[in-house]
Amino acid sequence: MNNSIDINKLILFIRGEKMKSWMRLFLLLAIIDVYIISSASSLEVSVSSSNGLAKADMTTTYGATIDDIVSHNIRLYPSIGGISNHQEGTGPTSKSISSTDGLGNIAKSYFRVTGDGAHYWYDFEAAGGQTVMWLTARDANEVVTKNTATNTAGSTSTSGTSISSQAGSAGLDYHADAKADLISAQTHQRAAGGAGQSGFDGAFGATGDRIVFNECAKNAEDFAYSELYAKMAQVNYYEGTASAGGDYAEVVAYPDGLDNPIASAQNLNYYLYARDASRSAGALANMNGLTSFTSTSLGNFAKGSVDGNGPKAEVNGLIASANQLLMKSEQYDGAAKCTMRSDASGNAHFDGSMAAQGGNAQLSVNLITGDDSVTVEERRKMAGVIQDVILIPDEKSFSGTTVSRNSGKIIQDAVDRASTGDTLSVAAGLYKENLVLDKSLSIKGAGQGLTVVDGNLAGSVFKIGPSNSNIDVDLSGMTIQGGSGTQVVNALMGGGIYNRGRTDIADCIIAGNHISSAGGAYGGGIANDGISGGLTPTLTLTGCIIANNEAVGSSPSGSYGGGLWNRYGIAALSSCTVNDNLVSGTGTIRGGGISNTGDKGPLTLTNCEITGNDALGSSGSGGGIWLSGSSTLVMKGGSISSNTAINLGGGIKKDSGTGTLNFFDMSGNAVDHRTIVNGNAPDDLRS
Repeated sequence: MNNSIDINKLILFIRGEKMKSWMRLFLLLAIIDVYIISSASSLEVSVSSSNGLAKADMTTTYGATIDDIVSHNIRLYPSIGGISNHQEGTGPTSKSISSTDGLGNIAKSYFRVTGDGAHYWYDFEAAGGQTVMWLTARDANEVVTKNTATNTAGSTSTSGTSISSQAGSAGLDYHADAKADLISAQTHQRAAGGAGQSGFDGAFGATGDRIVFNECAKNAEDFAYSELYAKMAQVNYYEGTASAGGDYAEVVAYPDGLDNPIASAQNLNYYLYARDASRSAGALANMNGLTSFTSTSLGNFAKGSVDGNGPKAEVNGLIASANQLLMKSEQYDGAAKCTMRSDASGNAHFDGSMAAQGGNAQLSVNLITGDDSVTVEERRKMAGVIQDVILIPDEKSFSGTTVSRNSGKIIQDAVDRASTGDTLSVAAGLYKENLVLDKSLSIKGAGQGLTVVDGNLAGSVFKIGPSNSNIDVDLSGMTIQGGSGTQVVNALMGGGIYNRGRTDIADCIIAGNHISSAGGAYGGGIANDGISGGLTPTLTLTGCIIANNEAVGSSPSGSYGGGLWNRYGIAALSSCTVNDNLVSGTGTIRGGGISNTGDKGPLTLTNCEITGNDALGSSGSGGGIWLSGSSTLVMKGGSISSNTAINLGGGIKKDSGTGTLNFFDMSGNAVDHRTIVNGNAPDDLRS
C-alpha cells in the first residue's frame, strides 16, 4: 500500500476545523489506524488526560523486527467552542485575544516573540469569558506571555511569563488559559516539553538568560503573588494557577516530580507573598551558583493564599542545592513581623519546608549542609537552624518562631518563645520594655545608640536569672536606659541591669538609669548580686560605657555604686568607660562609679577609664571606686581621674581589711598607683 499520506497535514486540518473534541479524537485515531495498518506490524496506543489536555501516545514498529521503533505523540485539546487560530512562522510576532461572557466578565491572553531568527507555533481559542493559548517559541530574543481574568465583582487573576536571551536562544513550550465568571477569576499556565502544539517534545519548558514566571490573584482586600526568577537557566517544568473570588485569593505553583528539578540555573529565586488589609505572609528561596530545586511534597509545591485565617505562604517539601542558599519564611500583621530563615554556603543543600500564617513563621529543616571544612554543629549555626530573631520596632516588626502580636513586649515575647541557646538579633529602634531572662540566650542589637531598650522607669531594663541563676546570657550592641531597679526585700537594685547569672556584655551603653529608695539603692547602672557563702554571679563587660546613672538612698541603708554595684560576685571590665555616675542621699554613701564588696573574686579593670564620678550626700566616700575591707582590686592600665567624694577617697576608698590593691601597666608590670590614680578630690586614694 502507498505510504505517502501526509499525516501532519491531516492533523492540522482536523485541528483547524470547527468540530467537537470527541470528533477530532475519533478522526485522528481513525487516521492513525489506517496509516499504521498500512505500514506497521505492531501498534501500541494509550490515551490520557491531565489539566484539560488529552494525549494519545503511539508507538509503532515497522518491518519484521523490533529494531526500528518510531514514536509519535499527538495532543488533543478540548475545544471551548471559540475560534481556533493556528499560525506558525519565523521572525517577530505577537497576538492578543479576549472574550466576554456577556455579563461583563472578561478573559484575555497575549504573547509576544521578538528576534529575526525566532521560530513560533501558536493556537488560540476564545469564547464565553474564556481564552486558551498554546505557544511554542524557539531561537528568540524575547518571549512574553500574559493571561488575565477579571470579573464584575472586582476579582482579578493573572499568569505570565517573561524569557529573554541576548544570544537569541530563548525558548518556551507553553499552554495557558484564563476564565472569568460572576463567582471567580482564574488563570493557569504550564511550561513543559510538548505543552505547545508545535509537535516538539523537548525536555524543557523554558530556556534563556533570564526566565520569570509569575501568578497574581486579588480582590478588593486580598492579594496573593508568586514569582520564579532564574538566570542563565533551563526550566524543565513549571505549572502555576491563580484564582480569586469575593473572599479569597490564591496562587499555587506545582513541581514536575521527585526526580526532575524545576530549574537549573546560575541564580534562582522563588518568592511567594500573600496579604489582606492589614496582614501579610511571605516565603523566599534564594540560590546562587549552579542551583536547582524541586519538591518531595505530593501536594502543592508553593501556595500563597488569603482566607478566613488570614494570609498564608507555604513552600512544602523543598529540596534545593547551590553554592549559596537563603530560605526565609515571614509573617507580618501590621503590629509585628515574624521571620525564620536558614543560610548556608559552599556546596549547600537544603531539605525542608517553609510556612507562615497567623503570627507564626515556621522553617522545618530535614537536612542542611554547607562547607565540608566545618563541623556539623558549626554548619548548623551557619545555616541558621539555631533561631535568628530580628526585631524592627519602627515598622513594628519582628522575626522568630512565634511571637505574640500587639502585646507591646516585642523582645520579651521573642525571649519567652526562644529556646535555650538561641540568638535574638534586635534591629535599630526604641524598645520600651522591662525584660526578664531566665534561660541562656544571646541578644544582639544593631549598635550603641541604634538599638535602644528603655525601661520607662518601670523597673530594671534587664533582669537576668531572678529565678534561674544557672544561665549564660550575652548582651551586645545596644543602649540600656530608663531603668529604675528591681525590688529586693526593701531595697532597689540594678537600675539598668540586675544580674544573678553568668552575663557577658559587649559594646553596650548603660546610661540614664536611676534608682531611689528609702530601703537602700544599690547599683544605679548595674547590680551584680550574689550571696555570701552561696550564689556567685559573674559579670564581664567589654567595650562598654557606664555613664550618667544614679543611686539615691536614705538612712540607714544609704546607697552604693552609682555605675556598678558588685556584691559577692565576680566582675571584670575591659576597655570600658565608667563616667559621670552618682551616689547620694543619706546614710552610708559609697562608690560613685563602682562599689565592690565581698571576697568571691577580685574586681578586675583592664584599660578602663573611671572618670567624673561623684559620691556625695551626707557621707560620700570612694568617688571613683569603693571597696569593702575583704575585696581586692586588680587594675591593668587605664586611669582613675577627676572623681569626687564629699568625704574620703575621691579616686579610691578602700576600707580596712584583708583585700589588696594591685596596679599594673598594660605589659603586666607592677606600677605605683599614682601613675593610674590622679587628679581626684579630695584625694586620690584612702585606705
